[in-house]
This record gives sequence, C-alpha cells and structure tokens, in this order.
Amino acid sequence: MPTPLCLRLLQANGVIYTPVQEETPLYWSLFKDPGIGQGVLIFDTQNTVYALGFGEDESVLSNLTLHLCGPLMGEKSFQAPAKGAPLSLSFRGTRLEEDVWHGLLARRQRGTLLTYSDLAQDIGRPRAVRAVASAVGRNPISYFIPCHLVIRKDGGLGGYRWGLTSKNALLKEANLS
Repeated sequence: MPTPLCLRLLQANGVIYTPVQEETPLYWSLFKDPGIGQGVLIFDTQNTVYALGFGEDESVLSNLTLHLCGPLMGEKSFQAPAKGAPLSLSFRGTRLEEDVWHGLLARRQRGTLLTYSDLAQDIGRPRAVRAVASAVGRNPISYFIPCHLVIRKDGGLGGYRWGLTSKNALLKEANLS
C-alpha cells in the first residue's frame, strides 16, 4: 500500500516559507488519506504548496481558491519533495494572520497541543486571543501549518475549518487524541 500523501510530505526535512509570487499559475490535485479522508492540494510548477484542505465534495476546492494569488490552471500530479528535502509553503494574509501562521510553523516541530491564548502570547499579542483564533481558522495550508494542534483553554477541541472529524483524525495520527 503506498504511503498516504500527507505522511509522505511529512517525511520532508521540515518546511520552508517561500514568499508569494503574484499571478503564479497554480494547479490542484485530489488525494485520499486513509486516516483523514479526501483532500485537495494547490501548488505551483515548483511544487510550492499554497493551500491544503479536506472534505468529500467540490466545495473544498472552491473554498481554498478564495485567497489565491494566481490563476488555477487545472488538475496536475503533485511531486512530493525527495525524502530529506524541505517542503516549500507559500501563503498570504493580513499581518496578524501571517504572524499567527508563522507562529504555528514555529510550533510545528514540537508537535504538542497549545491554546489560542498560548499562541497569542507566542506572537506577542496576548490580548488578541479572539483575533488569533479567527486567523487560525483562516489558515490556508491545513496540516502543515498545524492549526489542528490549537485547542480551547478549557481543553475542548474548539473548531476546525474542515470539521471536528478531520481534527480528531489529525490529532489521533499525531498521537495527541
């Protein structure tokens, strides 16, 4: 059985941020991960990932394309980086959103749960917990920018853009459920 796409991509040697290139032609690829379900990956000709989402219908693709910086050209096969090579990610948002997403990337290597308050503190905005939570929900590259690791202060899961079933599957895969 082939290794699921998400697991293959995690074998990459970390992730690197690549600044957004305006009007870059983008492509999409559907995938099926046994633990998580169906998903859509949006990437450019250099295999830089711009968006990743989960769901069982076409609305996933339209949901992901709302904030893209270039035209969506069509379906194409994604080539995961060689084992040991970094995965390149590119995203664009407001200053707060980008601070939150970079904060989540910094926390990615630890692979531990954190609260919205913890994340707000990490990025130097301890009083902006609700705004931080909103930015977490607008994360365009689910899984790799690990918004699924963020929980409520009371220990509840909170929300997840792609549904709590997907969040539970991701946490189980990371041995955090």
